[in-house]
Amino acid sequence: MTYKEAADRIEEHMRIHYNNEYPYAIKITEALELAVNVLQKLALTEECVIKKGTPVWYVDFESGHIERGVVFSVQYKDQKVDSFSVDFEETGDFDEFYGDAIGHCFFLSEEMAKAELVRGIKD
Repeated sequence: MTYKEAADRIEEHMRIHYNNEYPYAIKITEALELAVNVLQKLALTEECVIKKGTPVWYVDFESGHIERGVVFSVQYKDQKVDSFSVDFEETGDFDEFYGDAIGHCFFLSEEMAKAELVRGIKD
């Protein structure tokens, strides 16, 4: 089972049983929501296909700032992103990152980056 499949199954369970379980099992429901979030982040790295020109958003949790960048190059190893370089348009910076930064501090949509910043997750 992939991370995405696991997250989808938990979400389906929550949709079916939410009204019956939530009032009585608040902590379990919160734990399931957390598990879905973690699995979705892991699915990003599992299924991530980025290429030159892909927009990405970097979350600086310390400063609370989100910066847009564009992927310049990508290196794959065993069909997963091993490393990638990003050109940050706003600041003119350029840097290379390990593949596991995707889903931790780099996100493929601005909405996902904002959600992670609000949550303050700094895995």
